[in-house]
Amino acid sequence: MNTLELYGLIRRLNRIADLDSRKLVTRSGLSIPQWLALDFLSKQSDCICTQLELRKALNLNSSTVTGIVSRLESKGAVVKLPVTGDKRNVRLALTQLGLDKISREQLSDWSELENRLGSMTLEQKTDFQQKLIEIVHFLE
Repeated sequence: MNTLELYGLIRRLNRIADLDSRKLVTRSGLSIPQWLALDFLSKQSDCICTQLELRKALNLNSSTVTGIVSRLESKGAVVKLPVTGDKRNVRLALTQLGLDKISREQLSDWSELENRLGSMTLEQKTDFQQKLIEIVHFLE
């Protein structure tokens, strides 16, 4: 396999992910990272977490998470709660609107990837995930 073939495969993967992402944006007004952020928040105790916890869970850099949080806040899906005694630190809380969005828009309802993963055995999913991790680490 030559370099052009590899670029072609990477481009195809990117296109598939882009099409899935567009479906979600069209249906819910949320990008996949925004949806994942709301999903993570919905699974936390009292639907509250720090931005650092969110950053680690989504495996994204700080500026990207700041942008995601800002957009979700402007949509009314999350609010920032000040931490008593520390003006620099805030906690993120899921609003009822955010909870409604995440409850209404289940990833499995629209995602072709989710549907295909559902047909795989646990061993196949684990193997698939490991191969993707290797590819990402190789390309970083």
